[in-house]
Amino acid sequence: MSDQVFGDDFDDSDDLSYQKTTSKISGKKIAILAALLIILALGVAAAVYFSGVLDELTAATQEPPAAQTQATTSQTPVAVEASGPITFLDLPEVVVNLNAQGNRKSFLKLKLSVELLSAEQEAYMKSRVPRIMDSIQVYLRELTPDGLRGSAGLTKMRANLEARINAAVAPQAIGGVLFQEVLVQ
Repeated sequence: MSDQVFGDDFDDSDDLSYQKTTSKISGKKIAILAALLIILALGVAAAVYFSGVLDELTAATQEPPAAQTQATTSQTPVAVEASGPITFLDLPEVVVNLNAQGNRKSFLKLKLSVELLSAEQEAYMKSRVPRIMDSIQVYLRELTPDGLRGSAGLTKMRANLEARINAAVAPQAIGGVLFQEVLVQ
């Protein structure tokens, strides 16, 4: 009796045809879902790239700027021993556009002095001012307003400027970079 009740209600051929139709639909659904996930992943990757988040993450993993600059230059700056009073060379004022996101315009106004290790370096350094200014401007245009926030941003900028100036005046070297004026607008 139990065979008869189940036998009438349950047909194996109907079950197989149902499974075949659902597997065809699920295959299409899986393909569409996979395509949507790929498009979503590409959209997220593009958003991260263009928002600048990726730059901040990779900046933390890169080697220090001074080591990076010295590794790329063929000449290593040779430190000149301080003989006599330390002198300073004032560089021309620089105003550059910062690498700001969106339609917002940001500017950096910067006035620097370079610490020379001896008075004899002054003539050599004055002859290198165009090369120094070119190196400084190229670097400053890469900066973002967020990268200049706080004392950590200025300390990092000072180290990068010192490394770039040392590379521009090699085989001579400078004692340091002093900020006379820093204005971010």
